Amino acid sequence: MGLPLESLLRMYRLAGQVTWSAIVDHMERERPERLDVLVRAASHVWHAIDRQSLVACDVYARREQEILGRSKERVNALLDALLDGSADAGVVRAAADSLGLPERARYAVVTVRFPGGRHHDDVRLPATLGALRLLWRMRTGHEVAVVALGRATLDDLCQELSLIVSGVAGVSPVVTGLDELGTAHELASLAMRTCADGGPEIARLDERVPAVLMISRPGVTGHLVEGALGRLLALDPADRDTLLTTLETWLACDGSAARAAGRLFCHRNTIINRVRRIEQLTGRSLTRPRDIVDLALALDAVRLLPPPAG
Repeated sequence: MGLPLESLLRMYRLAGQVTWSAIVDHMERERPERLDVLVRAASHVWHAIDRQSLVACDVYARREQEILGRSKERVNALLDALLDGSADAGVVRAAADSLGLPERARYAVVTVRFPGGRHHDDVRLPATLGALRLLWRMRTGHEVAVVALGRATLDDLCQELSLIVSGVAGVSPVVTGLDELGTAHELASLAMRTCADGGPEIARLDERVPAVLMISRPGVTGHLVEGALGRLLALDPADRDTLLTTLETWLACDGSAARAAGRLFCHRNTIINRVRRIEQLTGRSLTRPRDIVDLALALDAVRLLPPPAG
């Protein structure tokens, strides 16, 4: 390989011309009386040359696909090593050469879970978003992209992602080299786990640190949930869900009962009464900052973590 297909076919045509000229010269010298036979045989000769050209094209195409396949497999293997955090210095250098990326530059990793677990097969994942370059790899149930940021910020990246993400996505912090992509991949995956089912939603790790800490240590988080919300969670499902929704809305409204009432389509006094009941059940005060932190973290844990078995 290495010879362009056009050049290969031209060589076949030239070889055919040289061969035919040699045959004609030989017949003119040795058997001029048989030239009429040669003329009738011309179509057979050129048909044979054409058949040989077609066979050469077919072999060329199959060999080209084989080489491209091996090259793609190598690139994918190097990208996997970077994302898995198993690349040593030599692999990082090889990956930089094969991927056409500098070893030291600004990168981020994005994990995307499309509705149903996969993007539609007839929709190609973009290799670029604006000035951003993306290298995609498939994982079980989601896709992963290494993003060469250049001068772009994470805000720029999230804005571009919002145009293609129909499910949920996690975005890592910025890292400064290919050797840090393993850590970035892990953090992006954790950020994605803080998203609610359905989406669309894009979660940046730097904006979800408390939630990420909780899902990273479910055992410790379980103690927090039990201590802060245990009695409330023991209520019947309808009552429990009403109070949890009220707490979530009240926190989202910065403690404004009026705004929470507007969102939940009820009277302000209803919200105030529910808040008092939450305080009684949890033993926490929603006017004390430290208690609010406990309740907010415990509420996130209830939303993010599966219920305990049994």
